[in-house]
Amino acid sequence: MKKILFIYFLLQISLAGCSVVKSTVTVFHKIETPPTPKTYIFIPFNDQANSLEYKSYADEVGRQLLKYKYMNATHNDKPEIAIAISYGVDSGKNMTTQIPVWGQTGLTSSATTGTFSKNGNFINYSGNTTYQPTYGLVGSMPISQTIFTHFLNLWMVEAKTIGTENPAIIFEATVTSQGRAPELPVVLPYMISSLFRNFPGMSGRTESVEEEVKTKPTRF
Repeated sequence: MKKILFIYFLLQISLAGCSVVKSTVTVFHKIETPPTPKTYIFIPFNDQANSLEYKSYADEVGRQLLKYKYMNATHNDKPEIAIAISYGVDSGKNMTTQIPVWGQTGLTSSATTGTFSKNGNFINYSGNTTYQPTYGLVGSMPISQTIFTHFLNLWMVEAKTIGTENPAIIFEATVTSQGRAPELPVVLPYMISSLFRNFPGMSGRTESVEEEVKTKPTRF
């Protein structure tokens, strides 16, 4: 029974861990609240220019900005801001945590049932006593796993200052998230959503944001 309860508890932890992506979001900006709608363009770094992965993340940023009426500039529009993003995941670190072990801790009550029978001058009794067990925390055991750190950086710059000695940065953000998934595409869309949960946010502040996972991957 103790083993069964432990396995059940471990399963619940695993399922709970796959339900949200937890991100730490830090922003600095010079944007009014609520933000005024603007037009923008993306400026990829050299290694991003032909990357479909980059385009996927840029599209997700665009979808989030649309909530605030920021529009991607067309060929006939003069963009007001330029956006650059960088992202990545580290090689992971082995971490050991203690997992609670649940099992039987004692007995709360007992119940006895039985029957009497007569055999000549003798009376026989046959009975059975059952006990009601209690369950709770009986200890812990170490679990080793590899934890990966994912990161996203995003900058918004006044487009007219691009190419000058002092580009005017109006928004910069850092988002990090830790979990068991080494695959960046599994996690990054939720990190982007966390960044724009309350855009532009309070400048100089770090917040923890949780995003519910719509389609659960193998692990987080």
